[in-house]
Amino acid sequence: MRRQPFFVPVDISSLKFGRIANESYEATVLFMVANFQYMSTCIAFSIAEPFRRPIWTNIPFFVCLCLIFVFNSLCVFLPSDNWFSNAFNLLPFKTKDGTSYYSWRYWIALGILINFIVTYATEKLIVNVITRKADARKLKKKEAAFKIMMEQYRALVKDKENEFTDRDEDNNNEFGA
Repeated sequence: MRRQPFFVPVDISSLKFGRIANESYEATVLFMVANFQYMSTCIAFSIAEPFRRPIWTNIPFFVCLCLIFVFNSLCVFLPSDNWFSNAFNLLPFKTKDGTSYYSWRYWIALGILINFIVTYATEKLIVNVITRKADARKLKKKEAAFKIMMEQYRALVKDKENEFTDRDEDNNNEFGA
């Protein structure tokens, strides 16, 4: 970013206490990328419990994501000479002589796309592979413990049955003899 011909560093001497320096190229790129990161995190986390239904089945969530996607795309791809970019203090990727570096926006979009793919794939890996394997191991342990408890219960029931059977035989022998 800082090696781009349009980059102008923030003048530290112009900063005032209590005023945020949001008119900088770092802030512009951060705003563009962070908005997409929030959205990609929402999408990636929606595949985990308790949501495990397709994302479009939650209509309000899906509509919000679509609107946020449109807003974020406007922030990245609209030329900087409009009211939208001015409202959010997004600086134009232009040199002082007016040369436009609109292609820099494609690099930002590529970085956003790569970030989304990595975020989604990582969450999918964690949820679908690692978590499910851990759940399967835990389930096997619970099933083994349940099996042992059932064997102990059956042995106890069998002992009680034998005890009652022996007692009945003793009573029959006493009264029958």
